[in-house]
Amino acid sequence: MTDAVLFEQKGMTAILTINRPKANQLSHDVFEGFKDLLDRSRSLRGFRRFYTC
Repeated sequence: MTDAVLFEQKGMTAILTINRPKANQLSHDVFEGFKDLLDRSRSLRGFRRFYTC
């Protein structure tokens, strides 16, 4: 997993935050980070919503 996307859980909500300085640009690392975290979240039950920042 990359540090380009951060994961935080608050109750039944998962928060994915783009952690890229300079306007939080989208990059290959960001897309890979989203993919990795979403794949990981499938094994964690109980999420009702996801937010991205």
